[in-house]
Amino acid sequence: MRKRLLIGVLGTALIVAVVGSVTLVGVASPSHTVPNGWAGTATSRSTLGGASMPTITRATTLHLVFQDTKNTFIDLGAPGVSVGDLNVISGPLWNASRSKIAGFLAADCTLTNPQRNFLFECEITANLNGAFPAGSEITLEGFSSNATHWFNAVNGGTGVYQNVRGEAELRNIPNSLYIDVLLRLIP
Repeated sequence: MRKRLLIGVLGTALIVAVVGSVTLVGVASPSHTVPNGWAGTATSRSTLGGASMPTITRATTLHLVFQDTKNTFIDLGAPGVSVGDLNVISGPLWNASRSKIAGFLAADCTLTNPQRNFLFECEITANLNGAFPAGSEITLEGFSSNATHWFNAVNGGTGVYQNVRGEAELRNIPNSLYIDVLLRLIP
Protein backbone atom coordinates (compact mmCIF):
# COMPACT_ATOMS: atom_id res chain seq x y z
CA MET A 1 0.00 0.00 0.00
CA ARG A 2 2.79 2.44 0.92
CA LYS A 3 4.62 1.64 -2.34
CA ARG A 4 1.47 2.40 -4.39
CA LEU A 5 0.98 5.60 -2.38
CA LEU A 6 4.54 6.70 -3.03
CA ILE A 7 4.35 5.80 -6.71
CA GLY A 8 1.04 7.64 -7.08
CA VAL A 9 2.44 10.75 -5.45
CA LEU A 10 5.64 10.45 -7.49
CA GLY A 11 3.92 10.87 -10.78
CA THR A 12 2.38 14.21 -9.96
CA ALA A 13 5.04 16.93 -10.62
CA LEU A 14 6.98 18.91 -13.28
CA ILE A 15 9.18 22.11 -13.38
CA VAL A 16 11.79 23.56 -15.75
CA ALA A 17 14.49 26.26 -15.93
CA VAL A 18 16.75 27.95 -18.46
CA VAL A 19 20.32 29.37 -18.74
CA GLY A 20 21.70 32.92 -19.07
CA SER A 21 20.00 36.12 -17.98
CA VAL A 22 16.43 37.38 -18.19
CA THR A 23 15.73 40.68 -19.90
CA LEU A 24 12.78 42.50 -18.41
CA VAL A 25 11.03 45.05 -20.59
CA GLY A 26 9.76 48.02 -18.59
CA VAL A 27 7.96 51.29 -19.20
CA ALA A 28 10.59 53.59 -17.70
CA SER A 29 13.56 52.04 -19.46
CA PRO A 30 13.84 49.78 -22.50
CA SER A 31 15.32 46.79 -20.68
CA HIS A 32 16.86 45.66 -17.44
CA THR A 33 19.13 42.63 -17.16
CA VAL A 34 18.61 40.37 -14.17
CA PRO A 35 21.72 38.39 -13.14
CA ASN A 36 21.81 34.58 -13.08
CA GLY A 37 20.22 33.12 -9.98
CA TRP A 38 18.00 36.15 -9.32
CA ALA A 39 15.56 35.34 -6.51
CA GLY A 40 16.95 31.83 -6.30
CA THR A 41 15.63 30.83 -9.71
CA ALA A 42 17.24 29.64 -12.88
CA THR A 43 17.34 32.30 -15.55
CA SER A 44 17.23 32.43 -19.32
CA ARG A 45 17.81 34.65 -22.32
CA SER A 46 14.05 34.75 -22.79
CA THR A 47 12.65 38.21 -23.10
CA LEU A 48 9.53 38.80 -21.06
CA GLY A 49 6.81 40.59 -22.93
CA GLY A 50 6.64 38.29 -25.94
CA ALA A 51 9.90 39.05 -27.73
CA SER A 52 11.28 35.52 -27.48
CA MET A 53 9.87 32.84 -29.76
CA PRO A 54 8.40 29.74 -28.08
CA THR A 55 8.89 26.45 -29.88
CA ILE A 56 5.43 25.13 -29.01
CA THR A 57 3.27 26.57 -31.81
CA ARG A 58 0.77 23.69 -32.13
CA ALA A 59 -0.55 20.85 -30.00
CA THR A 60 2.32 18.56 -28.97
CA THR A 61 2.50 15.36 -26.92
CA LEU A 62 5.63 14.47 -24.95
CA HIS A 63 5.97 10.84 -23.81
CA LEU A 64 8.30 10.48 -20.82
CA VAL A 65 8.90 8.01 -18.00
CA PHE A 66 9.51 9.22 -14.44
CA GLN A 67 11.75 7.16 -12.14
CA ASP A 68 11.22 7.62 -8.40
CA THR A 69 14.71 7.70 -6.92
CA LYS A 70 14.17 9.99 -3.90
CA ASN A 71 11.01 9.84 -1.86
CA THR A 72 10.57 11.35 1.59
CA PHE A 73 7.39 11.26 3.69
CA ILE A 74 7.28 14.02 6.33
CA ASP A 75 4.91 13.50 9.27
CA LEU A 76 3.53 16.90 10.29
CA GLY A 77 0.84 17.78 12.82
CA ALA A 78 -0.78 14.83 14.57
CA PRO A 79 1.53 11.82 14.94
CA GLY A 80 1.04 9.22 12.22
CA VAL A 81 -0.59 9.65 8.83
CA SER A 82 -2.83 12.74 8.93
CA VAL A 83 -4.02 15.70 6.88
CA GLY A 84 -1.14 18.08 6.12
CA ASP A 85 1.64 15.46 5.95
CA LEU A 86 4.02 15.95 3.04
CA ASN A 87 5.54 13.64 0.48
CA VAL A 88 8.53 15.04 -1.46
CA ILE A 89 9.59 13.14 -4.58
CA SER A 90 12.27 13.53 -7.25
CA GLY A 91 14.07 11.60 -9.92
CA PRO A 92 15.05 11.46 -13.57
CA LEU A 93 12.68 11.72 -16.51
CA TRP A 94 13.54 9.26 -19.27
CA ASN A 95 12.51 9.15 -22.91
CA ALA A 96 9.67 6.70 -23.65
CA SER A 97 12.05 3.77 -24.27
CA ARG A 98 14.05 4.55 -21.09
CA SER A 99 17.26 4.67 -23.11
CA LYS A 100 18.15 8.34 -22.46
CA ILE A 101 17.54 10.78 -19.62
CA ALA A 102 15.37 13.64 -20.89
CA GLY A 103 15.23 15.69 -17.71
CA PHE A 104 14.39 15.73 -14.02
CA LEU A 105 11.14 15.85 -12.07
CA ALA A 106 10.38 17.04 -8.54
CA ALA A 107 7.08 17.10 -6.67
CA ASP A 108 5.83 18.15 -3.29
CA CYS A 109 2.49 16.73 -2.27
CA THR A 110 0.30 17.56 0.72
CA LEU A 111 -1.97 14.86 2.12
CA THR A 112 -5.55 16.19 1.99
CA ASN A 113 -7.58 13.06 2.79
CA PRO A 114 -5.95 9.92 4.22
CA GLN A 115 -9.30 8.08 4.33
CA ARG A 116 -9.94 8.50 0.59
CA ASN A 117 -7.20 6.55 -1.20
CA PHE A 118 -4.54 8.72 0.41
CA LEU A 119 -5.54 11.78 -1.62
CA PHE A 120 -2.68 14.26 -2.07
CA GLU A 121 -2.64 17.70 -3.73
CA CYS A 122 0.63 18.00 -5.66
CA GLU A 123 2.78 20.67 -7.29
CA ILE A 124 5.10 19.14 -9.87
CA THR A 125 7.94 20.56 -11.93
CA ALA A 126 9.81 18.95 -14.80
CA ASN A 127 13.09 20.30 -16.12
CA LEU A 128 13.67 19.18 -19.72
CA ASN A 129 16.31 19.72 -22.42
CA GLY A 130 19.29 20.28 -20.12
CA ALA A 131 20.47 19.85 -16.53
CA PHE A 132 19.28 22.54 -14.11
CA PRO A 133 19.69 25.45 -14.38
CA ALA A 134 19.75 24.82 -18.11
CA GLY A 135 16.66 23.51 -19.82
CA SER A 136 13.03 24.54 -19.80
CA GLU A 137 10.35 23.83 -17.19
CA ILE A 138 6.84 22.47 -17.37
CA THR A 139 4.69 22.71 -14.25
CA LEU A 140 1.82 20.42 -13.27
CA GLU A 141 -0.68 20.56 -10.48
CA GLY A 142 -3.51 18.42 -9.21
CA PHE A 143 -4.61 15.49 -7.09
CA SER A 144 -2.75 12.23 -6.77
CA SER A 145 -3.51 9.10 -4.78
CA ASN A 146 -2.71 5.43 -4.78
CA ALA A 147 -4.58 5.22 -8.09
CA THR A 148 -2.79 3.54 -10.97
CA HIS A 149 -3.97 6.02 -13.64
CA TRP A 150 -4.75 9.73 -13.19
CA PHE A 151 -4.69 13.16 -14.83
CA ASN A 152 -3.25 16.52 -13.77
CA ALA A 153 -3.29 20.01 -15.25
CA VAL A 154 -0.30 21.41 -17.12
CA ASN A 155 -0.42 24.99 -15.93
CA GLY A 156 2.62 26.60 -17.52
CA GLY A 157 6.27 26.53 -18.34
CA THR A 158 9.45 28.44 -19.04
CA GLY A 159 11.90 28.71 -21.91
CA VAL A 160 10.72 26.77 -24.96
CA TYR A 161 7.60 25.80 -22.98
CA GLN A 162 6.78 29.35 -21.82
CA ASN A 163 3.38 29.37 -23.53
CA VAL A 164 2.09 25.87 -22.71
CA ARG A 165 -0.98 24.61 -20.95
CA GLY A 166 -2.72 21.29 -21.22
CA GLU A 167 -3.12 17.94 -19.52
CA ALA A 168 -0.80 15.31 -18.09
CA GLU A 169 -1.83 11.67 -18.10
CA LEU A 170 0.08 9.55 -15.61
CA ARG A 171 0.04 5.78 -15.25
CA ASN A 172 1.97 3.60 -12.79
CA ILE A 173 4.11 0.96 -14.48
CA PRO A 174 3.28 -2.23 -12.50
CA ASN A 175 5.85 -3.65 -10.07
CA SER A 176 8.29 -0.77 -10.51
CA LEU A 177 9.12 2.74 -9.36
CA TYR A 178 8.39 4.10 -12.85
CA ILE A 179 5.47 6.23 -13.99
CA ASP A 180 4.50 6.66 -17.63
CA VAL A 181 3.90 10.37 -18.31
CA LEU A 182 2.07 11.77 -21.35
CA LEU A 183 2.14 15.56 -21.53
CA ARG A 184 -0.48 16.86 -23.94
CA LEU A 185 0.63 20.44 -24.49
CA ILE A 186 -1.21 23.19 -26.31
CA PRO A 187 0.04 26.73 -26.98
